[in-house]
Amino acid sequence: MTNREKYPIQIQSGLCVLLFVTLLSSPVVTRANEAHTLAIRLAGPSGSTVLVDPVAGTELVDFALSTRSGSARDPRGKDGLSNFAAEVARHGAAGKRRTQIDLALDHMGASLDVITSNDSVALTGRVLADKLDAYLGLVADIVLRPDFSEDEVQRTRREVLAEIDENRNDDRVLGERFFAHRLYGKHGYGRAIDGTKKTLQSLDIEQLRSHYQAQFSGANVIFAGAGAVDANTFPALLAKHFGTLPTGKKQTLAAGTLEKPSGWRIQIVDKPDRKQVQMIWGHHGLQASHPDRPALQIALDAFGGGAMNATLMQEIRVKRGLSYGASMSPSMRVLPGPIRGSLSTSEANAVETLRLVLRLYSDLKKKGLSSERVALFRQHLIGSNASGMDDQGSRIATRILSELAGLPIFHLESFSALIAAQTDADVARAIAAHLDPKNLAITLVGTASTLKPLLLGSGIAEGAIDVVAYDSY
Repeated sequence: MTNREKYPIQIQSGLCVLLFVTLLSSPVVTRANEAHTLAIRLAGPSGSTVLVDPVAGTELVDFALSTRSGSARDPRGKDGLSNFAAEVARHGAAGKRRTQIDLALDHMGASLDVITSNDSVALTGRVLADKLDAYLGLVADIVLRPDFSEDEVQRTRREVLAEIDENRNDDRVLGERFFAHRLYGKHGYGRAIDGTKKTLQSLDIEQLRSHYQAQFSGANVIFAGAGAVDANTFPALLAKHFGTLPTGKKQTLAAGTLEKPSGWRIQIVDKPDRKQVQMIWGHHGLQASHPDRPALQIALDAFGGGAMNATLMQEIRVKRGLSYGASMSPSMRVLPGPIRGSLSTSEANAVETLRLVLRLYSDLKKKGLSSERVALFRQHLIGSNASGMDDQGSRIATRILSELAGLPIFHLESFSALIAAQTDADVARAIAAHLDPKNLAITLVGTASTLKPLLLGSGIAEGAIDVVAYDSY
């Protein structure tokens, strides 16, 4: 199962003292010094990292084994290699076929999925605490003893290709695929996480095995457990089952040169017989560890967050009824991820909606936010973070991302304090420095034969419009 998507930080105001004084000096153990958490960072087997997040009053364990490298490190021309290799390993290991693995999970009442992103590949799931030992034994088979049999490689290849075909029926997913490719080009963030028909057909068993072994090695692995786990038994179980994990090397992704969009360039993903247009626009943003990220998040929450009083929702849905919903937000990535907006509207309203979006985003850059809006959405983010911390699956995902980005173990708990510390001046400075409404990649999924004339009729130059077939990538 593929998932397209899930501050070292310089902290402003006096908050750095508050946060870093709680960071223990030991290189082995780091404890989040918050009353409601005992999250701990430990050294794990073969140079790996272990994150332990105990939660009282539950018998469930949320587990993840994540690599520090994802699809963005797939070699050029081998898009989808990381995801494909992990899916094959998940479906056959230590002589157990996929049906046997699935049956074993069913008997435990457990789940185990492959989640691939630009920045990581994860085996993630949930299990009862009294089944954790057996569960980790099964995961260890998948990590240490994958079969990579010919029949499973061929079966999984067919399944991934079928999923790519199926996703072409989802205009939002299709648009995201083409948008990322347009925005990032040859950079790893621009490659399809699940690959293409051409790249998947070119991959053989030895390429899959070699890549998988390099990724799932000690120095490149993060183990995480949340719920009914503690700092003694969980690491001991990991040592028992993963003690023979090869040390390997930590894999990092070079930032490289990110070519910015020049002006407003529109890509039409030509899909026959569409009456709706899926619209995605954006530009490069900030990496998760950037010190301006909290302030920028307030600005974008006010502009395109989920609240009904966010600018896009008010202007596009409430006042004009051009779309049921519209959003714009920053992506949490190890390297600079996109600041990306999206909505769906009728073909007839596409030009009006696009022009409105561009005007509103330009206004945000020129005029900024009032002090009242900053205060309102600062509080909105703090409230949203508090409710999100209740889900231990979400907690574990956030802790892993924090680890990948070089953030402290207590980043999850300190997020609200970071947001609260942002002043009007901080938000204004972040808007001025990081929003770029004059240079946007714009992707429209629609029928080019009707959509392009509408764009040309509105005064957009033909040279600023590119048309690509919906099944071309």
